[in-house]
Amino acid sequence: MFICLSLLFAFTLFLSVFSSKLRNAASLGIGLTFCMGFLIIGNKEYLGGETLPDLQMYKEFFLQKENIDNIELSWSFLKNIVKAFGGTFAVFLMIYGFIYLYTNYKAIWACSSNVYLSLVFFYSYFFLLHGVIQMRAGVASGFFFLSIIPLYNKKLISFILLSACACFFHVSSLLVLPLYFFNPYRINLPLYLCISLFGIFLVFFDWMNIISLISFIPDNMVQTKVLGYFLYSDTDVFNLKDCLGVLLRIPIIILLLLHLDILRRKNKYVILLLKIYIYGLLLFFLMVNTVPIVAGRMFEFFQIVEVVLFPLLIYCFPQKKLGYMCMLAFAITIFFFKTFKLLQ
Repeated sequence: MFICLSLLFAFTLFLSVFSSKLRNAASLGIGLTFCMGFLIIGNKEYLGGETLPDLQMYKEFFLQKENIDNIELSWSFLKNIVKAFGGTFAVFLMIYGFIYLYTNYKAIWACSSNVYLSLVFFYSYFFLLHGVIQMRAGVASGFFFLSIIPLYNKKLISFILLSACACFFHVSSLLVLPLYFFNPYRINLPLYLCISLFGIFLVFFDWMNIISLISFIPDNMVQTKVLGYFLYSDTDVFNLKDCLGVLLRIPIIILLLLHLDILRRKNKYVILLLKIYIYGLLLFFLMVNTVPIVAGRMFEFFQIVEVVLFPLLIYCFPQKKLGYMCMLAFAITIFFFKTFKLLQ
């Protein structure tokens, strides 16, 4: 698995560096990365699947004849269709993989000001996390990512339909709905700077009693999921490593906010993306002291906007080429650190 991921990531690096020289061939290369990612997801069981979290559990769920209560309707729906046509677990994985890649590629193509560099960051971490491991949450994040386009254009019906598709694949997508009330064109810069700077102090307070809030959730499946995460979380001791990765992103958020005048001329979605990013950050800080697993999953879900935001960091450097080199080095560091961590 590591070799396949490394080859795919190296190919995206190659496209990113030589896209201007390759021209039309670079566009074909984007299609090739899609095919390579699709094949990895569909055949992950044979590419070192024993090292992947949850894969065997997913396979057992697929082989069970009866539907599973505490899992999204999309799982049972697609499983029954695949089995009706005599399909295998690999076919089932390919369906998830195609939906995941299609939604993310379409969102990147529409939102990113540098598609090639966005693909580098996409394959540095998110492909393995959401495409290969957390496939249900991955498809949901793809629909959420795609919903940013109608969200920016204030097309309510399109946004609701895409959000509903996300919820169909993973219940955590319900947290997408409040985003409709975000103003995608203006931002209160001092307010969002304060949230980014001082949000960390929220982790030292138990702001919400998750157990008491569970009873207000109308869906039993969601209640069971949240309670399960709570019971498996170590709530007695707060561990700084649970939020270290998020803390390291605060300086990046501040840097982007301080260069917003330049960045909004490069990418019209930047204000909305930053608000979503900080929204995910705030959710993390509010919950990490009580349910670190839920907090981490929530931030990972909204973290997908990094594939558009991080390439914009090149405009924060005095020389664009220097910024580009730094972003490539940053992506390479993320790839090796996250890949070894997730596959260990």
